[in-house]
Amino acid sequence: AAIGAGTAEVDLWGAGLTDPQVATVLDAVRCSRSSIRTVDLGCNTIGEEALHALELLLALGDVQELKLGGNSIGDLALARIVKAMPRTRGGVELMSLEANCLTDAGVEHLCSFLTTDGCRSLTSLNLANNSLTAEAANALLAALSEGKSRMRELRMRRNSVGDLGVFALASLL
Repeated sequence: AAIGAGTAEVDLWGAGLTDPQVATVLDAVRCSRSSIRTVDLGCNTIGEEALHALELLLALGDVQELKLGGNSIGDLALARIVKAMPRTRGGVELMSLEANCLTDAGVEHLCSFLTTDGCRSLTSLNLANNSLTAEAANALLAALSEGKSRMRELRMRRNSVGDLGVFALASLL
């Protein structure tokens, strides 16, 4: 983690941190008053404490890259993360949620964000290796078709979207 005056990057991918350890790091980062560009918490344990600390950090509106791959956060945690993301200014440009046990219900929470002005900064979304079906693909199609998003990259590999989901996603091209 590079933390100090100015812009900071928190890269703890694969550090094997427990939920309280992740929460402590995020709280320290938030209190450092640095402008946090990247938060990579991939392959750690994100439970209730870390999730709360992440919500507080996201609410500041400085995080531009949020990488949470391989944490098995699930749909309810995603709903809380999405709710904490800024709706009006700046915000997350890259969101990596691969391998998080997300289902179509989790994507519905994400789609509610994709229809707000806050999603304008989001250009890259990684939903690979979850449990998504054609229903999620259709929900993403509907949300992204509203035109508020500037999405340039959507990763959906290793999901079970089937032919109908592939057709829905192809219509975004």
